[in-house]
Amino acid sequence: MLSLICCQQSTSNNPATQIVKASIDAHGGLDRWQSIQEMKFRKKTWLYRSDNSLEKYSDEIHTLRTGFELEGSIIPYNPKKRDYSINFANGKGVKTTSEGTVDGTNAFLASHFVVNQPFKLLDPGIKLTYLGKDTLDGKDPVNVIKAEYGSVDDDIWWFYFDQENSVLLATLIYHAPTYAFVANENIELIDGILWNTKRTTYRTDSLRNIEYIRAKFEYSEINCN
Repeated sequence: MLSLICCQQSTSNNPATQIVKASIDAHGGLDRWQSIQEMKFRKKTWLYRSDNSLEKYSDEIHTLRTGFELEGSIIPYNPKKRDYSINFANGKGVKTTSEGTVDGTNAFLASHFVVNQPFKLLDPGIKLTYLGKDTLDGKDPVNVIKAEYGSVDDDIWWFYFDQENSVLLATLIYHAPTYAFVANENIELIDGILWNTKRTTYRTDSLRNIEYIRAKFEYSEINCN
């Protein structure tokens, strides 16, 4: 059961901020992360329906450049199947297909957001609240942080950090009207950064009771320069 020990906003003395800083150090450190100009990786995604049938599979190369302005691209891994591409620049993503162009901003920003955790939790405007201690599957002791992003329309995130080594083990996301629990199942140190190379997303209720597997993700061929 979740023990509500304290609830404070993000300040330098807030335990939530201290836990996030410890996790950033455990994942490679803020200096190393800020020194990265480009991330490139292969991402495989399996999306499932509630009856466990496969809804969609994708195999892509993601390139994220984090210089003065965020930019990059997403393209299919197989050159023979490159029937679409997403290019992001000047704060906007454009997805190009054989039928024309559509907005690709959210798809690109979602990729950037996920792979930059826990580092992005120190961004200005995020309200961090320490909710106390919990366990995952009754065995992994974790510290729980709630993150709110400033708008009533934004998703709400809960982050679960290992109590012993501060590594980010899982997240819970409320994207109205549903909840998704994301378990980080494999972690590897690559180019000085801890990467979650395998993740599973479950559709759950607010108490993390699993309804079905919604998605699986695998990351490989990771390079950070």
